[in-house]
Amino acid sequence: MIGTVYLVGIGPGRVDYLTPEARTVLRGVSVVIGHGSCLQPLRRIIKGKEILTPDHNPLERARLATVCAGEGRDVAIVSAGHPGIYAIASTFYCFLRDNDLNIPVVVIPGLTLGDYAAAKLGSPLGANHAVISLADRACSWRDIKADLSVALAADFVIVIYNPRGKMGANRLKQALALILMVRPPETPVGLVTDAAYCREKVSTLPLVALDSKEVTINTLLVIGNSTSFIYKGKMITPRAYKPGIGY
Repeated sequence: MIGTVYLVGIGPGRVDYLTPEARTVLRGVSVVIGHGSCLQPLRRIIKGKEILTPDHNPLERARLATVCAGEGRDVAIVSAGHPGIYAIASTFYCFLRDNDLNIPVVVIPGLTLGDYAAAKLGSPLGANHAVISLADRACSWRDIKADLSVALAADFVIVIYNPRGKMGANRLKQALALILMVRPPETPVGLVTDAAYCREKVSTLPLVALDSKEVTINTLLVIGNSTSFIYKGKMITPRAYKPGIGY
């Protein structure tokens, strides 16, 4: 019998953001795989499980999970946020395809960092928005620049994941230069750093005042559109709704 691999999103990192479904799955599996930092908040829930915390890339985590599932054990691969958004799910499915493996997979959704940051900032995603990652090991700068240009032309609010990559802030500097060519210097920007941790920092400022040196690898950025504004420290993007006219 082949075990099931559960790809479990745990939200921004505190157990109070864990969904009931995720709790049930984590209690039911026999093996849990993930970074130590992700598993630390779950220590009481996963006590007694076989815990694998490889300091390897997602492909190695996928391989370990398939080995355990092939032995008939149910496995959970834990990732921050939602496993299907900039996380393990796409990598795992590609691993199965590339190795022609037939293993049951269940994706357990989690609160995304973008969702969490939007709530902390106020309501910056009230209108159409785009989500773009600047990760320098996941996609070419040419492709990211093209995506960013389209989002700017469409006047989308832009959520930026991984603003400071493994190789530094060079992509962020280029992205901000491109944004400033299109959007006014007073455009609101929201920053959430170290989300859901005791050192969490939430701030808003005008685009022109954003210094790439102050953005850490654990920061999420939200760049406002032409209608976004700051109200009592909160970043708001209004929705084009009028009484008597439905959505």
